[in-house]
Amino acid sequence: MSNKCTIARGRILVELDRDEVYPDDPGQGTPALVTIGNSTGTYWCVSDTGELMEGPSLTDEEKQWLASLQDQVEEFLYEQE
Repeated sequence: MSNKCTIARGRILVELDRDEVYPDDPGQGTPALVTIGNSTGTYWCVSDTGELMEGPSLTDEEKQWLASLQDQVEEFLYEQE
């Protein structure tokens, strides 16, 4: 099973990377990134605010789509094999 997964819709990429999960230090690493063009943000921040670092804002439809991925994101990153 791969440690990386990309989910795309329109202009948005959600990139998941299990190698960036540090159970003993959850603030370290970036296991879930949202990218639009050259702008990025963590999945949880972008889902919460609808904003990327120095980039475009998400539409309401895009925010709803990101929110709908929460279970899938958490399952991929944190499920134990």
